[in-house]
Amino acid sequence: MYVDIIILVVDKRANLIDGNGTAFKFLDIENKNLLDKNLKVLCADDDSVAVIDKIVKQKEFNPKADMISLVLQDNNKHVLKIKSAELTENNNGNLLLFLTDLTEINKTKQITETLFRISREANLCRNLDVLYAKIHDNLKEITNATNFAVG
Repeated sequence: MYVDIIILVVDKRANLIDGNGTAFKFLDIENKNLLDKNLKVLCADDDSVAVIDKIVKQKEFNPKADMISLVLQDNNKHVLKIKSAELTENNNGNLLLFLTDLTEINKTKQITETLFRISREANLCRNLDVLYAKIHDNLKEITNATNFAVG
């Protein structure tokens, strides 16, 4: 599975300086006028603020554990895993943050698991009415299936 990497350039005060195309689209940087604004204003919780402070001030992070939660243009919370953090080449104190959106990965994983369960039920079930009910139950886990009819 291909996942876009979000690259952010932040200064020593965690102000957003720049980003790659994925970051501009993902964070809606231009429409929200986020350039030169503090990245912490997007944080969904205090833990995320603490992680950003730790990276910016101490220039360190735990690649296995450090994640941040941001509230984005869709007003939903997105969990981002910090893949890497590096100082920029010109030594001006700016950091490059490389992030991956785990929200999309988890959603894709959930859809795949649901499709596998439906496939298994289609092969094992001998009664169509029971199969339709099981398909409906599985679909309810990934979408609003109130008005979704199977059969």
